[in-house]
Amino acid sequence: MALELMWAAHWNELKSMSDKDIMEGVDLPKFGTDRIQLMASVKAEAGRRRLAAAKAEMDSGRPVLGGVNPAISAAEARAFLREAANDPRVTMAARALEDMSDDLVLRTYTRMKSLLEPDSDAGGA
Repeated sequence: MALELMWAAHWNELKSMSDKDIMEGVDLPKFGTDRIQLMASVKAEAGRRRLAAAKAEMDSGRPVLGGVNPAISAAEARAFLREAANDPRVTMAARALEDMSDDLVLRTYTRMKSLLEPDSDAGGA
């Protein structure tokens, strides 16, 4: 309770102060530069962590999300996508399946299969 009263008193004091009073003694250009540098270092660290996680995922030997499933042929994947285009749960861009590369057809099949059948491992027809 005492901590809440102290916090409320500080909060009320801050609310009643002007911006100039609050920022008194703060070097604004340096403050801004410090924050920009902090954000840059946070973004760089997040990038390093994402890269490390991606490398670990690749090294784990587990199937990678969006990877091509070799258990199904491109022709079978095209047939599945042709049928899936009529499914009201999904919307596909108007593209001719015959104009798509086999790799793109297989990647699209894998994604579509995981959307339509989330319990499935997208493993074959």
